[in-house]
Formats: sequence, C-alpha cells, structure tokens
Amino acid sequence: QAEALAKKIASKGRIAIAAIMDSLREGRDVSLPEALRSEARNFGRTVQTEDKRIGVSAFIQKRPPIFVDR
Repeated sequence: QAEALAKKIASKGRIAIAAIMDSLREGRDVSLPEALRSEARNFGRTVQTEDKRIGVSAFIQKRPPIFVDR
C-alpha cells in the first residue's frame, strides 16, 4: 500500500509536491494562523506555474496531465 501511495504521489507535479511538503514542514510547530499563512504563500507559488495551467487543462479535457515542472 505504501508503494502504491508513493507512486501516486510521484505522478503529481513536482512543484505542487514541494509546496505541500513545505507547508507541512513550516506548519508543523506553529500556530494555526501561521500555518495558514504558510499554506497561502505556497499556494500563491503554485497557482502561477505552467504546471497549474497544464493540470487544469488536463482535468477539463479528462486526460492525464504531463507536468513540465515550470
């Protein structure tokens, strides 16, 4: 099960995975408002990427995305 989950995560965009990991690390030992600010910063980083546009387009077209890590 762990290997299947790891493969599923690895199939996602690296920028998004990095942002999630940053949010988890930064938010682990701080107050909720601070953790939410960290999450918002990381969201802001990812929403402006080419991968975001690729992911949305693939979703609309009902096809798997091919992320370019930009």
